[in-house]
Amino acid sequence: MSNLSIVITTRNRHEILQECLNAILDSKRADLIQDIIVVDDGSVDDTTEYLNQLKGDSRIITVIRNDIARGPAAARNQGIKEAKSEYTLIMGDDVILFPETIEVFHKHIEQHGSENASMLGNIIPHPEGISAFEYWSSNGGSQFAHYRITEEERFDAGDEYFYTSNIVTPTRMLRDNPFDESFYYPRYEDRELGYRLKKKYGHVIHYLEDARSYHKHKVVFKNWLLSFEHFTSAALHFSSLYPEDSELKVKMGIERALKTCRFRYSALSNAVHILNDHHRNYFDSSDRFELSWIRDVTGGSFRLLQEFYRLSFYRRHLNESQMIDPESGMAASEAMDSILDKLGDDV
Repeated sequence: MSNLSIVITTRNRHEILQECLNAILDSKRADLIQDIIVVDDGSVDDTTEYLNQLKGDSRIITVIRNDIARGPAAARNQGIKEAKSEYTLIMGDDVILFPETIEVFHKHIEQHGSENASMLGNIIPHPEGISAFEYWSSNGGSQFAHYRITEEERFDAGDEYFYTSNIVTPTRMLRDNPFDESFYYPRYEDRELGYRLKKKYGHVIHYLEDARSYHKHKVVFKNWLLSFEHFTSAALHFSSLYPEDSELKVKMGIERALKTCRFRYSALSNAVHILNDHHRNYFDSSDRFELSWIRDVTGGSFRLLQEFYRLSFYRRHLNESQMIDPESGMAASEAMDSILDKLGDDV
């Protein structure tokens, strides 16, 4: 096997990017890394200065600079064009590899490598100052759903697991099938490529639980709810590229949004109160049954509010009428504003 190439796109994240690169260079088998390509996609902080200095100190780091941000899909394509190795590891700039991860990828490719398979590494929320929401997102939520992959699916996890935070793919396949640059935001551009590769080649994704990494990205739940405006827009764009696939609309919740006309504000308000009252006790309740209850009700509350915003934004993008609370006559937009006002900033 050829040594790995690594492609990272970044924008205005100097400090976490430095941690990301230091972890790569400190890997137990850093000698297996042939080159690291960092695409600076329009940074206006000191990222550019840092990378220019780093490039001069390291023979394996290549820096590509975009004066104007082109988006992660286009930036990754730029980096992949420069990759020198047979396999490319695509990473997020907020991902910290464990010391043994490069070696785990290498050994798996030596034993099971294929021109038609990618290797997905494990992505774990960073434990430093972790919030209840950040933990739930990767352990029952929807951000990184490794927990759903069964032992039987280890060599074919599914195209929806093409997570570009920690995944190795044959470089030739990435060059022949670039990311769709019509996705400007980091939303669904990776899942669309996984879908396209599966459809075209029967491409599979191997899940390597021991190829571990930390995801070091602080997420406030309020901001996460608002991000569904971009998530749903990108999901609709994804679906529009494959109009013949009616099942895709079902999987992505688009059909559900079209059929959902009502909501219960009282249920949403209760979910907000539960999160405000109990999220701080998510990890350290003294009684195991109390802890189990808190995790169940907070997880359910995160999911309920997340789904409400998802459906509301879908209906907005589709120019459908707003959902209405039959008890009060409140429209979804008013409920969305009320929820944000009531949610604590530390949830």
